[in-house]
Amino acid sequence: MFENRKEAGHRLAKLLVHFKDNPEVIVVGVPRGGVEVAQVIAMELHLPLELLLVKKLSHPFNEEVAIGAVTVSDVLINNMTHYDQEWLTNEITNKQKILQDRTKKYHVHALPNLKEKVVLLVDDGIA
Repeated sequence: MFENRKEAGHRLAKLLVHFKDNPEVIVVGVPRGGVEVAQVIAMELHLPLELLLVKKLSHPFNEEVAIGAVTVSDVLINNMTHYDQEWLTNEITNKQKILQDRTKKYHVHALPNLKEKVVLLVDDGIA
């Protein structure tokens, strides 16, 4: 366990040192907590840092169970279970509205082309 996210970033950067200064590697942080960890990793390894705004789609009867994920422009849903279409449409719309607001607030731009890149995807792992 780590004392805080900054310490986590320092300790993880030591494990990822073989990626240092590699132009084919990019660090992508998932807000909120993952960005703080990702920032330390990116700084220590001299790598670019990007943000990926994403929201979990929760099961209608249990907030902790993820049934998918939403970005401003994309939706990924576990199709193994069927959900009320009106509820699902409203849930997606609400989550995308939150992400649109955050995109403006934090001045987030679209991710660069990640094809042929090594992506170090960083979240805080708390949820």
